[in-house]
Amino acid sequence: MKQTGYKGRTVTVKVRFSDFETHTRAKTLEKSINSADELRTTAFDCLRRFELKKKVRLLGVKVGCLEKYERPSHK
Repeated sequence: MKQTGYKGRTVTVKVRFSDFETHTRAKTLEKSINSADELRTTAFDCLRRFELKKKVRLLGVKVGCLEKYERPSHK
């Protein structure tokens, strides 16, 4: 996201279990982020809201509410 000049506000985690049951959890932040650390922290916040009692087949993370921003130029 940083390399392409985008920030996002909503982080969504999708979990698909071994029986193909699929659930999502999302968190919308007050301000947009593009830091890997902030994204990881928010994704784990979402993941903690799942009951992981079954085997997981798929785990996905996406960022929404994207906005383009001007990256500082290096002079």
